Amino acid sequence: MMKKLPLLAVSALTLTLAAAPLRAQSEAASGPEPSALSAQFFQMLTEGRVDAAYDQLLKGSKMVVDMPKGVADLKAKTKEALRIFGSVNGFEQIEEKKVGTRIVRLTCVSLGKDVPIRWRFYFYKPDDAWKLVDIRIDDRLTDLFDEQPRLIAAPAPQQAAPARK
Repeated sequence: MMKKLPLLAVSALTLTLAAAPLRAQSEAASGPEPSALSAQFFQMLTEGRVDAAYDQLLKGSKMVVDMPKGVADLKAKTKEALRIFGSVNGFEQIEEKKVGTRIVRLTCVSLGKDVPIRWRFYFYKPDDAWKLVDIRIDDRLTDLFDEQPRLIAAPAPQQAAPARK
């Protein structure tokens, strides 16, 4: 039994190594996964290439054809947000939520020079490639912690003093 154990370990390693090229071939045939697409996007943002980042992210998306003005506005608003909040120094993917096998929402936080920004990417895989179908950007970090917004109580209304005669 002692001599068979190393053989099993080598066999498992062989299967693992043999499966790696199959995964790479499968990804090449179906395109990159959503997490890889978002990583490319943020890499370009760290380089200050906002237009190129969106062009790459939206490749094959109907958003480019159906809403060209919306895409242009998104690029302009992103540039403005980066001007206000600071350049992107990196990012963290903090959530991946799948609905079935063809819809994914990624939630990421860009690590800005001054302030983090939350990004939500919605991907759909209608055939063999993932396509971005929606994107949401905001700075509501409290939502990441399931916090309820704190309401500030309005001061009690003052009663008018009775009129003097």
